[in-house]
Amino acid sequence: MRYSPNLRLILLANSTANIIAPIRSRTLLVRVAAPTHAEICDVLGQSAEREGWPVAKGLHMRIAQESGRNLRRALLMYEAVHAQNEKVTDATRIPPPDWEALIGQIAKEIMEEHTPARILQVRAKLYDLLTHCIPATTILKTLTFKLVAMIDDALKPEVIKWSAYYEHRIRMGTKVIFHLEAFVAKFMRIIEIYLMSMDL
Repeated sequence: MRYSPNLRLILLANSTANIIAPIRSRTLLVRVAAPTHAEICDVLGQSAEREGWPVAKGLHMRIAQESGRNLRRALLMYEAVHAQNEKVTDATRIPPPDWEALIGQIAKEIMEEHTPARILQVRAKLYDLLTHCIPATTILKTLTFKLVAMIDDALKPEVIKWSAYYEHRIRMGTKVIFHLEAFVAKFMRIIEIYLMSMDL
């Protein structure tokens, strides 16, 4: 630093919300569009050639669509397909990432039982996801989508409202596990109130 008149850093981020204002004011923000499905397919094809895997264009397109135009996720999905299957074709099943499967399991557990003991079990799994560097906002968003798919349409707006509330709290706070756990408890409370109103 002492001998360098200029210092250049390239910071990659999906959101500038967590970047402190002094850094934001001294940087040039450049928005880069996500790769298209065709570009992802090209990268997967190059990866297949480099690894010596057979090129399955139909599979590449399915991975590109399921990845949500996220190249890193597409490459991880492609690697998982080849790790779990000896022979890969256009119709080969694409396994979800491990963390996404775990969030699906958490959602099922939340729906099965609404007790403090279940909150503790879920908390341990949420903490496990955080220790494996899955961002708290990604956990909350994925969990919300999985839960919303399992509930009555009348409850969906309220669940999404509270999900947005706790996402804001996660961005503003430091102890993200508290806010994830609070969302789980709030969701259980919403479900309990709904079930009690149906019994009346």
